[in-house]
Amino acid sequence: ARLFADEPVSLMVTVLYALTPYRFVDLYVRGDLSEFAAIELVPWILCFAILLFRRASRGQPLLAPAAGLAAGLALVVLAHPLIAMPAWAVVCMLLAAMTPAAPGGTKTRFLATGAAAFVLALAVSSVYWYPVVQLRHLVQADKAFEGVYEASLHIVYWRQLFDRSYGFGASTIGDASDGMSFQLGLPHFLLATLGAWFGRRQRFIVAAYAAYVAMILLMLPPSAPLWKHVELLRPFQFPWRLLGVIASLQACCLIGWEFLRFQDPRNQRLRKLLLILLPAATALWHSNQLRVHGAVDFPTADALSRELFRLAPDQWQTFANVDEFLPRTASAPQSYRGSGPLLLVEHAAALPVDSHSPYHLRFKVRTEAPARAMIEQFYFPGWRVRVDGREVPDEVLSSTLTDNGRIGLALPACPDGCTVEAWYAGPPGNGLRWGVAAAAVLVFVSLLVWQDRYATKGSSSTSRQNEGVPE
Repeated sequence: ARLFADEPVSLMVTVLYALTPYRFVDLYVRGDLSEFAAIELVPWILCFAILLFRRASRGQPLLAPAAGLAAGLALVVLAHPLIAMPAWAVVCMLLAAMTPAAPGGTKTRFLATGAAAFVLALAVSSVYWYPVVQLRHLVQADKAFEGVYEASLHIVYWRQLFDRSYGFGASTIGDASDGMSFQLGLPHFLLATLGAWFGRRQRFIVAAYAAYVAMILLMLPPSAPLWKHVELLRPFQFPWRLLGVIASLQACCLIGWEFLRFQDPRNQRLRKLLLILLPAATALWHSNQLRVHGAVDFPTADALSRELFRLAPDQWQTFANVDEFLPRTASAPQSYRGSGPLLLVEHAAALPVDSHSPYHLRFKVRTEAPARAMIEQFYFPGWRVRVDGREVPDEVLSSTLTDNGRIGLALPACPDGCTVEAWYAGPPGNGLRWGVAAAAVLVFVSLLVWQDRYATKGSSSTSRQNEGVPE
């Protein structure tokens, strides 16, 4: 906000952003820390996009804002790829909207640098997203997008956007009786709309408001067929996730209040008072979600957790809702290993050696005859196993899996003891992807440094007037 507005307006925008209802839902109702982290990265991405435009328009060096934009785009993918999808789309839209306002000779430089930032972000974040694409066929990922998790079943109803109710329930199917809040916040919506009107001569604010309205409409019932039939949208699961990106667009629209000016300078005090009262009124409107609740009764919660685990040990302690990450080679339901050993050997004992850790298994095994062994880990490409220093080929590992998807081994007789090592070295091609990411960073920095030196030779004659993006 400070890039556009004075301190009173910037403070108002900051407070209203902090009061955005969905941020509280993500943090305190859903407990989705990765999505919350991604949401908090979006304003930084928009900030660097604006700085990139301004510096390109002035003929100034672009390395710093371009690097910041690339870093933000990559980090939001690493934090939560589903939030990254609409965030990347919004940034592309805003860059396209600002381009016509750039002085004639700077448009190409601005667009080329912005595109390079996207390519770099794609290369750096490939260490995360490429294995998802590469190994998706090995797990039951489609289960996470079907049935009760079909995106078209979790659209938001119009009245929910402005309903003050705030709860700690779940997203339901087919009506507006969800147990959690999906509100924009009536004060937020009204103030953002007024801000867009006040700043209607600014390209960035107009584009932000257009994206804001488009994302709101995309969450509503008329858009349900899109969520059902457009394959790219299916993995999104919940259309109301868009509220995370909408929060930043809402803040961009609020910046338009900077352009509300009173003709009489003596009314500046009235303006400052108004900018204080608006956030205060918004906080009052949302007071029901800002109440302090009693302390958590941890002994009771622990007792309930233990009882639920006793009743359903195969379902209670899991990081998946419908076994979407369970390998297709594994059967369901899975038994709970508890504190049992990580290496089981028929008619023999496996003792961990000194350098053993949960991330690199090392065991000493003594057996008088050849024996079957099982490593209590699901098999995925990238697992490496050695017996007495000799590598077990991957094709052998993948062909000797147990019925529950664990890694099976055929151990030779070793009365004097043999060492079994196992660790996950990462998805196939992992080292190559890190190398490509590092090379992309070096090429990006080198090209930007060279291009900045070339472009800024005549920067003293570049106009500092930027239509659509104020100083």
